[in-house]
Amino acid sequence: MLEYGILGFLKMKPLTGYELKKLFDTSVGYFWWAEQSQIYITLKKMVKDGLVEIIRTEPSRVLDKKIYALTSKGEEALSTWLSSEIEDANLKSAPILKCFFLGEGDPKRGLELVNNYLERQKNLLEFYKNTENRSGEDYREFLNLDPNSKEYRINVFTVRWAIRRTEATIEYLKELREELKSMI
Repeated sequence: MLEYGILGFLKMKPLTGYELKKLFDTSVGYFWWAEQSQIYITLKKMVKDGLVEIIRTEPSRVLDKKIYALTSKGEEALSTWLSSEIEDANLKSAPILKCFFLGEGDPKRGLELVNNYLERQKNLLEFYKNTENRSGEDYREFLNLDPNSKEYRINVFTVRWAIRRTEATIEYLKELREELKSMI
């Protein structure tokens, strides 16, 4: 999936690996994140596969900056992916796995853990709501996107998913907290 995220960003404009990392962090990081090393490994493979190309290299103090662009093969791969059915989420959640087994441990400690996680989720919800209100200004400005463009409007719409997911997690944790309280 990282490959498609890179293809999507490169369709917007040619970018360096560093700029791709910045875009992942400021636009899709609430549902898809990537380490800098993953991005560079994937870019190298994508160049080899002919999906992207290095259009120029800019000298830098430490390493030369490679600017990557989408090739016609990469554009075709992105178009095919965007036209295919939306895949089901492959849900793996370490927090929910831990919650599943809290009944095996000390209910007081479980309650403490749930309360801590609940607070972090509330903070995360506040962050997402601020992101929605800010509407990804850094991301929009970096890519020179018109706030009324279809690309930008759909991109920002995904923040609502993060808000709803976090609200559902908070409700679940409140219910779990009450269940744990009844065991003490």
